[in-house]
Amino acid sequence: MAEKMSNLKKALKEQTDKVNAARDSKAKLAGLDDKLKTATAAMRKGAPSPKTHTVASGDTLSGIAKQYGLDDWKVLYEANKETIGDNPNAIRIGQELKIPK
Repeated sequence: MAEKMSNLKKALKEQTDKVNAARDSKAKLAGLDDKLKTATAAMRKGAPSPKTHTVASGDTLSGIAKQYGLDDWKVLYEANKETIGDNPNAIRIGQELKIPK
């Protein structure tokens, strides 16, 4: 009986993880759709679309800053503090960071 309960709990956790992964994917797609709409509207107006960077595995703020020619990662952090939160070391894969000019 205990083994059966353990197996059921394990199966439930696996299903819960799948549902959460699906929700994350849906949220990312919604975010990309919003970005596409914003970029399309900007192109129609003739305005340049803002430069952004999607955080990938292994990215760091200092690495991203160097990639875009910024002198200091703190400039990147301050521009994205609302997205990143209070801990600059807590960037997550899939986050869209604005690249300041």
